[in-house]
Amino acid sequence: MRVSTYLAALATVACASAKAWGNSTTAGSVTFDNNRRLLFDTDGNQIDAVGAKINEFGGRYYLYGNSVSQKDAFYGVKSYSSNDLLNWQYEGYLFNIDDGKNPCTGSGGCGRPHIIYNQNASTYILWANAGSVGYQVATSDSPTGPFVFQSSPAMIDPQFDGLQPADHAVEIIDGKGYLVFSALNFRDPRAGSLFPQVYQTLHISELTDDFLNTTGVSYPVASNATAELDFVDEQAESPDVFKRGNYFYIGGSNTCGYCNGTLALLYRSESIQGPWTRQILAGYGCNSQFEGVTPLVDPSTGETTYLWSGTSVPGGDPRVGFSGHIYQPLVFNTDGSVQDLDCSVDAEFTVTFPKGNSTTATGNATEAGDASPALAVYSPVCDSDFFTLYQTWPASQDGTIESVSLNVARGHQEAALSLTLFKFSSHEDLLTPGYKWTQLGTASFFANQTTWVFDTVTVPVSTNGTVSKGEFLGVSIAGFDVSPWCHLEYDGADEDYILYAQGGGQYSLRGAQGKTSPVYQRVGKSVKFFATYAVDSIYSEPQQMEPSILRTLAQAGRSSKSWAQSTRINHQCTRTFTNSPRCGLREQSKGVTAENSTSQGQPAANLSQEVTEEEKDHYDRVVEHSKKSQMRSPWMHEGSDKPPVARMRSAGAMVKGKLLTTPSRMLKLILPLTTRDANKDRKNVEPLALLVHPQQPLSYLERLIQSELPVIKNDNGEDKIPAVHFRAQDLGEEAINPDRHEPDEDSEEYKFEHSEDFKIDGKTERTGKLNESGDNAVKPVQPANPVKEPDPEHPDFVRWSPSTEIGDFIRDAARGKEFSVDVEGAPEPIFVAVPSFADRTYYLRMRLRKTAKQISSLADIKTECDRLAHKSAQRVAQGGFAVLVGWWGSVYVLTFQTDLGWDVMEPVTYLVGLSTLIGGYMWFLYHNREVSYRSAMNFTVSKRQDKLYQAKGFDVSKWDALVEEGNRLRREIKMVAEEYDVDWDEAREEGDEKVAKALRDERRKKQISKDGEDEEGKKRKKSKEDDEDDD
Repeated sequence: MRVSTYLAALATVACASAKAWGNSTTAGSVTFDNNRRLLFDTDGNQIDAVGAKINEFGGRYYLYGNSVSQKDAFYGVKSYSSNDLLNWQYEGYLFNIDDGKNPCTGSGGCGRPHIIYNQNASTYILWANAGSVGYQVATSDSPTGPFVFQSSPAMIDPQFDGLQPADHAVEIIDGKGYLVFSALNFRDPRAGSLFPQVYQTLHISELTDDFLNTTGVSYPVASNATAELDFVDEQAESPDVFKRGNYFYIGGSNTCGYCNGTLALLYRSESIQGPWTRQILAGYGCNSQFEGVTPLVDPSTGETTYLWSGTSVPGGDPRVGFSGHIYQPLVFNTDGSVQDLDCSVDAEFTVTFPKGNSTTATGNATEAGDASPALAVYSPVCDSDFFTLYQTWPASQDGTIESVSLNVARGHQEAALSLTLFKFSSHEDLLTPGYKWTQLGTASFFANQTTWVFDTVTVPVSTNGTVSKGEFLGVSIAGFDVSPWCHLEYDGADEDYILYAQGGGQYSLRGAQGKTSPVYQRVGKSVKFFATYAVDSIYSEPQQMEPSILRTLAQAGRSSKSWAQSTRINHQCTRTFTNSPRCGLREQSKGVTAENSTSQGQPAANLSQEVTEEEKDHYDRVVEHSKKSQMRSPWMHEGSDKPPVARMRSAGAMVKGKLLTTPSRMLKLILPLTTRDANKDRKNVEPLALLVHPQQPLSYLERLIQSELPVIKNDNGEDKIPAVHFRAQDLGEEAINPDRHEPDEDSEEYKFEHSEDFKIDGKTERTGKLNESGDNAVKPVQPANPVKEPDPEHPDFVRWSPSTEIGDFIRDAARGKEFSVDVEGAPEPIFVAVPSFADRTYYLRMRLRKTAKQISSLADIKTECDRLAHKSAQRVAQGGFAVLVGWWGSVYVLTFQTDLGWDVMEPVTYLVGLSTLIGGYMWFLYHNREVSYRSAMNFTVSKRQDKLYQAKGFDVSKWDALVEEGNRLRREIKMVAEEYDVDWDEAREEGDEKVAKALRDERRKKQISKDGEDEEGKKRKKSKEDDEDDD
């Protein structure tokens, strides 16, 4: 299902509501269910507001909740607004979270934020839990801030001194303010080892007249339950308070901490002083935790719906940041009690509410051309460590596609998430071996460029952006890492929206017959994404207008504006709202026939002049977008007949190259190649990214760059490939000869050094002057291509030979922190920043630290097992010694102290010795080991180790892999250290001595093994040489 279908449905609801309520308060209708939990703003980003309750201020609805996007923990409070409870617009943080002045940087993080409005002072008041004594209170003139915190917190009942105030809610009922809060008691003697480990009870207090503090008097909120083991009242949190009729209601849940389901509690009483009657509305809260209740008045009947809301963490990675929101209306009985919540999967709840009096919010996602359904049931999927995904779809229209955005969430990644936008001829071709798609654009994102929630990342289109309706498009998603990237998927996708998956490293055919593709379809699934088209591609009329006409319309007043808007709306009806009553009413009112139902087929007099505010806003956005497009393309606006002049450089223009490290030893070189331009500024050309290895020569990098450059003309007008040179600062001359001085121009030394003698046809010829003057002076020969004057800002830069290894060049350039790439014909060289040793080895060192931690965690187990194994082997060896001594004593006694004598014992000892020899040979044949005391000891130790490892759950293969990986990383870092000529403190990365010992022992084993193989090889070689000498 497409976004257009939902827009059509919304238009139908709007038309029906308008006919029913006339000019009174507009009624809106929204349907909630228990499945669609993740909500998104108009730009497509996940609503990042944990613990959010819907509030209504000044005819608009607001969501306030804790943000976890930046730190995977509560960090500030975000706000969103809407007028229809469907399209939520991001309004930003309520206060500056980084200025160091707010009290929300502690463990509380301003949890469970609640806002009320003081009509007398025209002030919005924020109450938040900052994990300290009392509650933090802030005020603002706007519901979206900025809020300024009071100098001191609001205090609660003194009887709770020493206890930590926890979850809370504030509300104004009948002009009086109330605070409901829970108090944490970690010292209650009833606390158990398993549960309950903490007690917290609910209490309610009245607020002062200014709603900035409490009266200091509170009343407990608890039932008269006397059942044994009833801890419900002592385990209550996340409260909210509202009033219906004569009853005060306080909702809540059991102690949970944003878990996936807990008791849904509701207390009611005719007085805040009690007594309270308790209900359990759901055993698991419909897989959510209660957050609040919002009253919504039906404009047609005047009846109030009390909308219950909860925070829910859907399937997938159970992070708080993946929290969703569910809603359903409470159903009251005649006695004031409430029916149980309906937590069934197929339950739907339609709620009528007063629609806000502001414009419906729009954004990048709501105005997208192609998109996955806005109201689909999305679930987190975190599998980039196993799969590369390919989301495909057909273009819905002709035009120019500008970008594609999709929702991803970060973890603790070291590798980048790589996205590639492409188009292809057909699905059959795409799955054909060797097929190559047409690339439209690429983008890479590291973890610090994304967030812990499902915000959008965007792939801009850099080439081949023109598409035709029905043409197949796709985006690949690759991010192999130990910590997987997460994206969103939904079931029941349109048959045209196909999602493919390919296992990591699976590039060959599979199956018993070797004909199964390694790429398979995830049937019925699609990722969440949207594609943005150029505005001119979406609306054909503005595309056909000349810029001057468009400017005239923008200044012509309501009549011209109305005409353009009416034309656009009729075009919209033809394109999208074909079944909308809104379009039908517009056509019928003017008596338009089917033949001329579009704007192009009607006379201007028949077009409706009624323009809605939404249409005005959209037209203004079209005009603004067109102006921005014209500013980006100066040859399209006024003055195009004059030569271009230097203009302000765009903020995104890249003027300096970068040399970046990768998780492997490869280096990523990013160069902002520029076109030849008379302007002084650098054109904003897409940078070129190249992957190179330190052991490759500079000539290889030179060829890569040349392949991306256009040819230039030489002096003869012939095409030639531009020469590319690499220059770096020369810091070695002073170190080699610091006392060197330039000789006097009159000295013989100067004349000798400045002479230019060359061998020509076997003769020495002087081609330069020896500092003589006059007509007889020999003038130096001028080169065909004069060398550029030295750069005054980089006087010590020298050109390096193309045969130099890139690693050697980088090592020397790192001393000057940059090098330059000189392209023949370019207006100026491209300077590239060189990473330091720390930057170059960052990924390697981080991986070594991670590996060292894993080795350290296993080293204690291995050391203990090895100690016990050696101790056991020593006991076996001691037992063997005892057996030998006993055998010796037995032979002695039987030989010299019995009648058997030596005549009998001699053959016995001979047979025993021969049996021992035979047994040793059989042991050699079976175990393929030499017969020796050392071999027997090692065998005993090894067998005992295997048993101990198995008993302790120690994975030997994992240990070997970790140690091998650690030594490999150490070896690579030391190679880079040698390139940079620096001393690397490996002990800092290895962590502790046991890790260093494990890596050292493994290196010693390999060295001994290698030495043994070398010695054996030498022996075989010498034996072969001896045989040849004998022959």
